[in-house]
Amino acid sequence: MRFRHLDLKLLQMEVAEQIGVNGATITNWGCNESAPIIRFMPAIVRFLGYDPTPSACSVPERFAAARRELGLTQRVMTERLGVDPCTLRDWENGRHQPTEQSLSLISRVLERFCSTGSGLAQSSDRHFTFL
Repeated sequence: MRFRHLDLKLLQMEVAEQIGVNGATITNWGCNESAPIIRFMPAIVRFLGYDPTPSACSVPERFAAARRELGLTQRVMTERLGVDPCTLRDWENGRHQPTEQSLSLISRVLERFCSTGSGLAQSSDRHFTFL
């Protein structure tokens, strides 16, 4: 984030304002004193122009990455899906595979967040495929 704000000739306070945090938070992130929480990920990705988290390869990793990209916590996602928090954790950790019906529901929920402008993706042509 530091290189991006230097490239744009922005002060840390200006970056903090764009992301929705205070200047001390930007300093702490830059010094690895703390890490951003999920709700700030959409704004961070918008600011940087890319997702700074490692790319996801497996189905569980892609599912978790899509959820985080939209700034959704596991709690919010379980409420939207109507599943138990342990079920979601097991899906994201690869302990269990979602059924076809569950995969369809997951895709619909994530696409709904995209089409309503929630989170990072604000385009209704975004589709989430996990397999």
